[in-house]
Amino acid sequence: MESTFRAGEERASTRQHKCTLTAHQLHQLPEMTFDEYTRSHNKSKEKPDDAAAVDVPICAICLETYCGDSVVRGMACAHVFHADCIDRWLLRRSCRCPLCNSDVRGAAELLPRHPSAAKLAD
Repeated sequence: MESTFRAGEERASTRQHKCTLTAHQLHQLPEMTFDEYTRSHNKSKEKPDDAAAVDVPICAICLETYCGDSVVRGMACAHVFHADCIDRWLLRRSCRCPLCNSDVRGAAELLPRHPSAAKLAD
């Protein structure tokens, strides 16, 4: 019974050491309006004139539609989110893209890939 309790404490301790970004690291990621983002990422992509479906881009975090002047952050994995939404995600929840789980730290070369063992021992 006591070993089960200790195992539970170890899991809880591991959860407390989640991977997040600092404010300084976050501000190294590019921020722009949605119009700027679409212009910069659609230069080589052409849509057929007879496209029946209309893409309505939405933020996968808040599920709101982007407006042209919405401030967004484009991730290295090519996913885009409202800056406020992804900022909260990266600062409080995880250093990984909420859609594809790619590590933002590795893509932006912000942090070492693995936390030090000393940090986990605290």
